[in-house]
Amino acid sequence: MPKIEPERERVGLPPRPFFYTVDQIGTMLELDPEYIMKRMLHFEGRSVGVCPKDKMPAVNIAPDGERPEWRISESRFLGYLRSRKVKFYSRGFV
Repeated sequence: MPKIEPERERVGLPPRPFFYTVDQIGTMLELDPEYIMKRMLHFEGRSVGVCPKDKMPAVNIAPDGERPEWRISESRFLGYLRSRKVKFYSRGFV
């Protein structure tokens, strides 16, 4: 369960899940989406074993039988950045 930001919790709002596309993560990290797909993702339900710490778990949100639509949750993306010693600040207003 994701943490609820203090401002959201104070006014009774639920946690806000967000799922990035591979293209969005590529843009933020200035990396080619193909590189991200091959080297940085662990595909839930397709990759073997537990997700290594040096990869981000990606989930398929497409219906069964259709082309996969891989997404990475914001919390897992931020955890990946923390593991790489990337500093970032979260600021929000309600």
